[in-house]
Amino acid sequence: MEIPDDLIDDLRVSATAVRVWAAIRRQPAEGVYTTQTALAHKAGVGIAAVKSAIAQLEEARWITAERPPPGDLFKAPRFWAHTKPSDQRTET
Repeated sequence: MEIPDDLIDDLRVSATAVRVWAAIRRQPAEGVYTTQTALAHKAGVGIAAVKSAIAQLEEARWITAERPPPGDLFKAPRFWAHTKPSDQRTET
């Protein structure tokens, strides 16, 4: 897996956000349900850093997130990492 040069050069996202993007991208399949705790472990950062990184990546459209309905305690969010800023979750 290569990290896109445009992502590395994107000053809207932090270096931690790039690591979180890579952790999402390394999931066994696109759109896999995962927790912020699991992403924190894979990226080697804390949960607060993951929350901030997800916000940055979503704002810059490097990822798409699908969150469970409020009150659904048994389902984690799904994330898609894009190779260029996009609104398309199916893009790889």
